[in-house]
Amino acid sequence: ESDKYTAQIEYDENYNKVQELHAKELYNEEFGLTEYLPIQLETWTYDGDVLKEYNRMRYNAETYDFEPEKKTVYTPVNGDTNKIMANDSSYFAGKWYSESFPCLYTYGEFDEETLEMTKIEVAAEKDAEAINDVKVQWTVPMMAFSMQSAFAIYRDGQALDTLGLMDCIVDYDNFICQYVDKQVKSGSHDYFVLPLFSSAEFLDGDEPAATEPEWSHYYASDIATVDATVELPAATNLRLTSARTERVGSGLDVHDELYGTIAWEMPVGTEELERYGFISNDLMLDKFRLSEAVTDAPETTSLEGNFYNDVTDVYILTRYVYGKAFSEHISVALTDLKGLVGIQQVSTASGTEFTINGRHIALPGNASATVFNAAGVRVAKNAGNGVDLTTLAPGTYVLCIEENGTVSGYKFSLK
Repeated sequence: ESDKYTAQIEYDENYNKVQELHAKELYNEEFGLTEYLPIQLETWTYDGDVLKEYNRMRYNAETYDFEPEKKTVYTPVNGDTNKIMANDSSYFAGKWYSESFPCLYTYGEFDEETLEMTKIEVAAEKDAEAINDVKVQWTVPMMAFSMQSAFAIYRDGQALDTLGLMDCIVDYDNFICQYVDKQVKSGSHDYFVLPLFSSAEFLDGDEPAATEPEWSHYYASDIATVDATVELPAATNLRLTSARTERVGSGLDVHDELYGTIAWEMPVGTEELERYGFISNDLMLDKFRLSEAVTDAPETTSLEGNFYNDVTDVYILTRYVYGKAFSEHISVALTDLKGLVGIQQVSTASGTEFTINGRHIALPGNASATVFNAAGVRVAKNAGNGVDLTTLAPGTYVLCIEENGTVSGYKFSLK
C-alpha cells in the first residue's frame, strides 16, 4: 500500500511525455473527501522531437514546493541525433554532482528486409540432468553469415553474458546456438536473446582488427519462459529444547536475559544438502529480516537465540544456492523458557540424548549412569531410566554414562 500512487501525465502536441506528477491518495474523514498529497514531479524537455533533458523533483511538505533530486542531460554526438550521450547528475546541498560515466545511446531504423535478416527464434528448458541448469537455444540470424555477430543473453531482464558466435555451443547442422545458465534460482524465469552486429566485415585469417568494432543492436527475440522450480529440503520437527538466563548490565541496570535453544531435523543427509548447494540454517525470530543466529555446518541442528517478547514466532530459514526453504513456525512464550531454565539436553558420542532437569536425570533405553561428586565419590546411580538427585547438596558433579561398552563423562551443576 505504501508504494501506491496516482499519476497525472501530460503530453505535448507531438505526443511526447513532458510531465508526470505523482500523488498519494488520502481520505479525509473529517470532510468526507479524498485529498492528494504530492510526492514527486518528473519533467522532460525536447529540442524538436529529440529528448534534451529529464528532471526528477521530490516534494518537500515543509516548504510546500518541489526540490531538485536528479537530472539527465542528453546531447547529440557531433549533431547526430541517432547517437545521444546521456549524463546523470544528483542534487545535494545546492549543487549538482555527476553520478557516473556518460552512457551512449544509439538509434537506427531498418526496413522489413533488415528485420528478417536479424530475426532469431529462442527456446529454453531445464537441463534433464543438473538440479537447476537451464539450456537457452536460439537460431543463428542470416546477418551473422555476412557480419561479425555476438549475442547478449538475458534472464528476467538482466544481462547474463555476451558471447561471440565462435564462443557459443553451435549445432551447425541446424544453425542453432546454445547457452547453459547454471545454478538458477528456484522459480519461473523469462529468457530472451539480443543479437549484436559489428560495423566491420569479417577478416581473413587471424589478422587482428585495426580498431575495436562498433556493435549495433537490431532485434530482441521473443521471451521463452521456464519453470525452474526445485523442491528444497526444509527443516522439520522444530522444538524448544533448553533455556538459560544470563545476568547482563552493570550498576542499577543489572537484569536477566532469557536464551533458548531451538533444535530441528533435516529430512536429508549432509551429502544431499551439499548437492543442493546448502549455504546455511538461520534461526529467525518474529519474521525479522536479520537472522538471530546462523550455522553453515549442515550437521549442526540447533541454535540459541535471545528471547524477550511475551510470545515469539520462530522458524528456520535454510539458504541454498538455488533459493530458500522455510520450516514450519512454532510459538515460544517466555513462560516456556522460564519453565526450562536449568534443563540441559545433551547427546552422547553415539547420538543418544539424555536430559538433566533440576534434580532428575532422564536416560534413554539401555544406558546406565553413575554420578560422582567433586571429590570423586559416587553419590548416585540410575534406577531404571532415571537418576534421582533430590538428596544431593548444591555443587558440581560428574555424570558418567555407559552405553554399549562406551563410557562418556559430563560435568553439571546443581543449585
